[in-house]
Amino acid sequence: MAKTNIDLDLDYLPRLPKDKSTPIGCIGSGFIMADCHLVAYKKAGFNPVAIASHNPEKALTVAERHGLQAYEDYEGLLASGTVEVVDVAVPPDIQIDVIKSIVKHKKTIRGILAQKPLGVNYEQAREIFAALARTQPASDPVRSDLAVVLHNIGNRQRLTKKPKEAAAALTQSVEILNELRKKDPDNASYGSLMRSASTFRSLALAQAGDHKTASA
Repeated sequence: MAKTNIDLDLDYLPRLPKDKSTPIGCIGSGFIMADCHLVAYKKAGFNPVAIASHNPEKALTVAERHGLQAYEDYEGLLASGTVEVVDVAVPPDIQIDVIKSIVKHKKTIRGILAQKPLGVNYEQAREIFAALARTQPASDPVRSDLAVVLHNIGNRQRLTKKPKEAAAALTQSVEILNELRKKDPDNASYGSLMRSASTFRSLALAQAGDHKTASA
């Protein structure tokens, strides 16, 4: 049997920015932040500079370990003007309040990394996206990301027996993707994701008893 040469030199690693000096502020001082994110930032050469937590003593301990400035609370960190990207690693029930506070500082902060789940339910996730959308024009990349999130939320709700909420989210995803595909018909990812969202929407509608719309 002839041997097949397979090229295993795969280009799978993320492409890091040339400028890694952007100051990062960290909200949360649990295991994920202290032992995962901050370790990875330093290893990759990024620039975390500050941290805050609901437990100031723990934030100080993590700050000393990683060479950061500790703040008494996240409002103080955000108001300091010393960070441009914020990494949010807090429980989902308080994430919405933290992100709403961050977007008030849009003149100095230009990026947010928020851990999943984005909120405790679909309504909170949509509210967070609405708050973020108000800080910038609804560009195609932003709308594409929103379509993906709505697709994933809708499918999750379908699997957790919330078909009406699922159908609403998936309908929005389909509508956004349909608009994007009209503008960029060569982008195969739009069509692929739209077919997936349409299928899941039909299943959700059927779950909800709306067989007529599901088969349309």
